[in-house]
Amino acid sequence: MYEVKLSTDAAEFLLSQTKKIKRQIGKKIKALSEDPCPNGYTKLKAKENLYRIRSGDYRIIYQVQDKKVLVLVLRIAHRREVYRNIK
Repeated sequence: MYEVKLSTDAAEFLLSQTKKIKRQIGKKIKALSEDPCPNGYTKLKAKENLYRIRSGDYRIIYQVQDKKVLVLVLRIAHRREVYRNIK
């Protein structure tokens, strides 16, 4: 089982959402701990070692660190804004 950590950016976004959105995104993030490459995941071409999963109109950008058994959620945002300024 992988440990899941959220970046400050991702945590702030999640806290600012409604209960319904928090629940919806929370389920996807929790599922990453069991399978970091679930059905529907996509490897981002522009950045090395970054992946994306969809949750409704929102996208979750994350990184898998197999050696540390860690999934680091870097960014959560609406699909129109998520790819702007990815670090």
